[in-house]
Amino acid sequence: MLFLSRVFKAIQQWFNPKFAAGANAERTFESLCTERQYIWEPISQDQRSYRERYAKQTDYGKRGDYLIRDLNVEVEVKCLSVYERERCQYLKWNEVARLSRMQKAVKSTVVLAFFEREGRHATPDSLRMIPLDDLLPPNRKPRITYSKSRKALRIPRSAMIHGFDLLEKQLRVEQSASQQQPVHRP
Repeated sequence: MLFLSRVFKAIQQWFNPKFAAGANAERTFESLCTERQYIWEPISQDQRSYRERYAKQTDYGKRGDYLIRDLNVEVEVKCLSVYERERCQYLKWNEVARLSRMQKAVKSTVVLAFFEREGRHATPDSLRMIPLDDLLPPNRKPRITYSKSRKALRIPRSAMIHGFDLLEKQLRVEQSASQQQPVHRP
């Protein structure tokens, strides 16, 4: 079964430019994480793994693509076209809702990493990130709006944080908090 899902994914990437761009963005993200020396791992997306790991969860959530172990952050990588003069990307609401359900279930922060799509590839140096919580009410940023016609959130790239700055800031906060914690010796 795992073999067939890999073959299907390879066929999708070969024939569908959207899937090819997504796979390219994931490879780019992996390289950038390795370059920055994050401890990361891909999160299996197959159904069997999901059932084994989240057997207690009753409603279907969406796991991120990667776990950044240094920060206990799940990252969902997206490679989407940019629209309008304001340079916006659209993210389907049902995907946001599924990520939110999973974030609540596993109590781990979810961050979305957006690349600009250029045909079958992710545009180099186009990475922007935004925490999932910034997309959800009541914390939703004012410039992020819901498009009824697309059933998606309209997210201006200017509302996102450039590159890895979001994760770097969180890493600094975690490091300063751990340095302030007194060490208890038995």
